[in-house]
Amino acid sequence: MRANRLCVFFALLMTAGAAEAAVQVETVSLGRGVKAWYAVADTVPIVQINLAFEGAGYASDTADRAGLAQAFSNLVLEGTSTQDSRAFKEMLESHAITLASSISADRMIFSVRCLKEEAPLALKLLTEALTNPRFDEEDLARVKAAQISALHRAQESPEYRASRLMMERVFAGHPYANPPLGTEAAIAAITPEDLRRFGALYLGASNLRVAAAGDVNGDLLEDVLEPLVETLPENITGPVRAASITPNTHGVVVEDGMDVPQTAMLFVAPGIRRSDPGFYAAYLLMEITGGGTLTSRLARDVRQQAGLVYGIDAGLQEFTGAALITGSLSTRNATRDEAIAKVKATLGEIFLNGVSTQECNDIKTYVLGSFPLQMADTGALAALLLTMQIYGLGEDYIEKRQDYFAAVSCGDINRAAKNLLDPARFLFVAVGGRP
Repeated sequence: MRANRLCVFFALLMTAGAAEAAVQVETVSLGRGVKAWYAVADTVPIVQINLAFEGAGYASDTADRAGLAQAFSNLVLEGTSTQDSRAFKEMLESHAITLASSISADRMIFSVRCLKEEAPLALKLLTEALTNPRFDEEDLARVKAAQISALHRAQESPEYRASRLMMERVFAGHPYANPPLGTEAAIAAITPEDLRRFGALYLGASNLRVAAAGDVNGDLLEDVLEPLVETLPENITGPVRAASITPNTHGVVVEDGMDVPQTAMLFVAPGIRRSDPGFYAAYLLMEITGGGTLTSRLARDVRQQAGLVYGIDAGLQEFTGAALITGSLSTRNATRDEAIAKVKATLGEIFLNGVSTQECNDIKTYVLGSFPLQMADTGALAALLLTMQIYGLGEDYIEKRQDYFAAVSCGDINRAAKNLLDPARFLFVAVGGRP
């Protein structure tokens, strides 16, 4: 398995330089202090544009309106003041335009994908939806019913319950502990006025980030995006963002009252920010530890050798106000304690003894070789450009990224292990049925 993977990525490395050299990040001013970062990839006439509104995630919800950010995200693309939901969707479909939205704790993201010739219409429709939404009572009732139904389904899932327990423990008393889908009572109470206030507060130029990729150029982006930026509501103070918090980890939390045959488990510890000089070593460390491949340490020890799980992964996660190491697995109820012990043992082994030179070299080859694949997909490329803005990586990150990883030594990775993988730093949350 390892040899085959290395063969593939040695081949990728042969084309890596050309792929990266072909990606030139440029910027264009859209007014009101907003810049669009873009990269031209014009082999096909596809345009991908992503817009992120910082602070507009579910951490902005109040207790009496838990789920408001999700409801806004679900409803705002349902129509405009001049087009009802059906007419709006028919317009999108007839022109092969895809508009989508998503939220995280910290932000709301809107994405546009269309043919280049349809970009003016696509952004006109998105502008109307964001700045002049419809919010019909009938549409709102339908969206709220769907969100409550999704909440009920999620509450029957051990994975969702484990996630809620983890966030409530790690971020106790902080907005990151908010339920992403909300609560049934709070969702039911949401009004069109609530949604309009949310849009006025959180959809402004002051917290907007824009990234684009594909068959784009500065003139096109100015033409299609300036009207949106100019029309966004004025918010002098900007939205309230989640304050920084030190994650509360350590220990084991078990809830075994569900009638399910398997236990969903999450494990979490304080992580490292992308701005930290040790980030690249920590990233490689977590790829070795639980990068989602069969050759990771956790997959080898917990899945292949012990046969306790079908899959296991671990990696870095960063919020605006915190950084974490997070991992997940599912195991039989009867082997829950054994799985926790095995994960702790693997983390402890790396913490105490580090990783081998071979593992260091293999993971660097993998990470360096796989990166050019992202450059070939306009969606992934636009997402990367947005990430570069959000985390302040700089316009030259794509040019420098390979050097950052190439400069990491095995000693750097093992120092990261000493800082991050002490099993005593980890909280384990397990939700399932009784053994």
